[in-house]
Amino acid sequence: MPIPVIEPRPPAILVVEDDADLRDNLGMLFSDAGFRVLPAEGAREAMALLAEADATVVLADSFLGDGTGLDVLRAARRRRRAARRGPPGGSSAAAPRSH
Repeated sequence: MPIPVIEPRPPAILVVEDDADLRDNLGMLFSDAGFRVLPAEGAREAMALLAEADATVVLADSFLGDGTGLDVLRAARRRRRAARRGPPGGSSAAAPRSH
């Protein structure tokens, strides 16, 4: 029986840009390079995408209509830190060592 080959998912780039033409062009560029592209028009949309998808890279415009690129980067950092810690009340803490 052949062993199924599981293809790894390509890294995802969250592209946050309120200029639709630039967002589309960047999306095509990164897509052609083999990345998954998560396009967002503004900070709120980007933060919603971050809650659902794991972006390896965030490329964000400085000034957006509903926030800033820095707001998006801070949200991405918070999400990544929370993911490393594990679920609240979970068993991520190390077990006590016996002496």
